[in-house]
Amino acid sequence: IQTFDDDVLKVIGRNHSRKEGEVFLQKVNKVGFDNLSCDLIFNLPLQRYSHIERDIDILANYNVKHISLYSLKVNPNTKMNDIVKVDKYKLMDEDEERDIYYAAREYMEEKRYLQYEISNFSKEGYQSQHNLKYWNRMEYLGIGASSHSFINNKRYSNLSNVIKYIEKIMSNELPKDFEEQIDKEEAIWEYLILGLRKTEGIKISEFEKAFNIMFSNYDDKIKQLMESKLIEITKDNLRLTKKGMDLSNYVFIKLK
Repeated sequence: IQTFDDDVLKVIGRNHSRKEGEVFLQKVNKVGFDNLSCDLIFNLPLQRYSHIERDIDILANYNVKHISLYSLKVNPNTKMNDIVKVDKYKLMDEDEERDIYYAAREYMEEKRYLQYEISNFSKEGYQSQHNLKYWNRMEYLGIGASSHSFINNKRYSNLSNVIKYIEKIMSNELPKDFEEQIDKEEAIWEYLILGLRKTEGIKISEFEKAFNIMFSNYDDKIKQLMESKLIEITKDNLRLTKKGMDLSNYVFIKLK
């Protein structure tokens, strides 16, 4: 969905309108689906907090169970980069962008959407099981061209060219394009940064069992991050604070 504001949709080059978005949601409800996830983007050109609040209201009114809320990141050499160079379409400064994220996060909670990951909110019991597999560093098998897999601490992707993919299959060969064996040190870091994306964080006892390592090995790093109020420990859980969620990349680097 990204947004329901027609002016914003037009500026960012989307080919759907607010009405088309709402008609889609109406049809989904009419058919009887009871588990729908929608993505919203904030920090778009022309956008203000009132737009975000209205977008959330519309999704809530259509009984959407899961909402992902992402802040726009503009890459160089893209059409969007050219758009935001124009004064009229300049993006929010860093402080305003964060203030809007905080306000949207609180408003989601008012609407009974619980934050369970840095950018993801859901009604109780409707967390994304698909994404949780990644954040819990569980194994998955991808089938088909361009698909990715993670098995036995090995991460690989299949060929993206469909014809070449089929040729490999017909020759009884694995159609791999990329393969990477994850060593223990990298696996530990992945476990931490993926698990800490979740608001509940990671269970210390499970971490120790998974890697046969004492969590006390990280005492110095943990102490520094706790003093900076970026992480906290509650019983058996290590998790990011709300401040830590804002500075999650910094936390992840410190833990490496």
